[in-house]
Amino acid sequence: MAGATPNMLEKSAFGRAELPRPDVDPADAAQVLRAVYGLEGRVVELGSQQDRNFRIDTGAGRFVLKICHAAYSRLELEAQNAAMRHLADKDDAPSVPQPIVARNGSEILSMEINGQPCQVRLLTYLDGVPLTSRKFLPEATVAALGRVCGETARGLADFCHPGLDRQLQWDLRQAVPMATALMAAVLDAARRAAVMEALAAADRLVGPLSASFRSQAIHQDITDDNVVAAPDAEGRPIPQGVIDFGDLMVGWLVADLAVCCSSLLHHAGGDPFYILPAVRAFHAIHPLNASEAEALWPLIVQRAGVLVASSEQQLVLEPDNAYVLGNIDHEREIFAVATSLPMQVVQAAILETLRMREPAAVPVLHRLLPDVEPADISICPLDPLSPHFDAGNWQNSGIDRALLRQTAQQAGVALARYGEYRLSQTRAHSATPSATQALFIEMALPAGTRITAPFAGTVERHGPHLRLVSHDLVLLLDGVDTVLESGMKVVAGFDLAVVGETGHMTIQLSTEPSITPPQFVMPHQ
Repeated sequence: MAGATPNMLEKSAFGRAELPRPDVDPADAAQVLRAVYGLEGRVVELGSQQDRNFRIDTGAGRFVLKICHAAYSRLELEAQNAAMRHLADKDDAPSVPQPIVARNGSEILSMEINGQPCQVRLLTYLDGVPLTSRKFLPEATVAALGRVCGETARGLADFCHPGLDRQLQWDLRQAVPMATALMAAVLDAARRAAVMEALAAADRLVGPLSASFRSQAIHQDITDDNVVAAPDAEGRPIPQGVIDFGDLMVGWLVADLAVCCSSLLHHAGGDPFYILPAVRAFHAIHPLNASEAEALWPLIVQRAGVLVASSEQQLVLEPDNAYVLGNIDHEREIFAVATSLPMQVVQAAILETLRMREPAAVPVLHRLLPDVEPADISICPLDPLSPHFDAGNWQNSGIDRALLRQTAQQAGVALARYGEYRLSQTRAHSATPSATQALFIEMALPAGTRITAPFAGTVERHGPHLRLVSHDLVLLLDGVDTVLESGMKVVAGFDLAVVGETGHMTIQLSTEPSITPPQFVMPHQ
């Protein structure tokens, strides 16, 4: 994307990315708290990637001492404090910490600690629990995280400050050059190649849309780590407050949601669609435009890639950084889930959930089976209410095909329906929903039955698998024989293939020629 090059970033965002955390321990923090703020109490270090955070419990109250390198300017920290005050003045914004003045009346102190120039602040502490350590987050929690992100973005929409003009490694406007600059730290060659390939593919989708993205002040780190939650009446953790404004800047509005959604993926059980309640909730509060909605998933992929590269870089600098060591497996899982499906699939799901997707226009199609009359086809139900299932036979291997063949023996031609929830695909005692909804038609019919092209296209042949591809449709057939060769072009109605000797065929029709759909998906997908 247009913007800063890796060389430019090396002097700014990448230069900061090379910083280890300040060398400050709890005893140092206690001394600062005592001398500068007049506070004493139990001091506990909190996790952080590049700065040091300490919680102090004085008995009368709790506070957070934040110590960062002097490479972060006073103006940037003033912007963060001002943003927290700005949100605190809004009735419809989440709870946020507030800055506390030191004994000298200043909210920000420039001081040396162990010979290191540092910037020091004290904030109020928000009670509650983070979400990071909880593997499972219920839908209500996922939606609430999206809502809190939307409320924060809405609250910051009218916030301006000169300290927001920053270059940070987390700025998704610079995801590709930033990750490229950090990539040398990713020692695993396969992981390095996968990250770069995913970033480039996402950038090809983001680039043409980015001119329509809105920019504003964004928190840019509303994640499962940086919200505090309280249990609702049913015991579900519901985010109520937002902490850590360290990545605050002017950036793309949609990047705020991309960061939020990416953090959910290590809770998702491998399911990218898990984020959809958060997307709906954010959109209800602070609506995305069509280009932002279309770009959301590619931006999540880019965020995932930057997370992997940044954590690897930080471990090169600080091999014993407990915070990074504790999160790196999460971040690798986030990247794995973000790249587990073709991006266009999740893009379509997001647009559909926001009601921004126009139904695909399907042209008039020629008959696929011209010698089979629809009235002669017998439907073989394979859903949970099917009369064919009895005494647990739905658990038998190959039961669907056996029942289909049995129905065809009686009727001549049998069909199992597209979109049906198949009992045979149910996994007992599973922690996640089973992929039971069929995205294909399955048929049992006489071998040699003629199959004709329903539309004009190009043949792609792979053994018993046949694809007919046009610019906006693809037909996928399994269990057929053909004399046609890959690359041959046919017109609608042309003899395409015949049913193979097993008499069993599957059929899929897709409006995305570059994607081969799975045969089964979970119901919510």
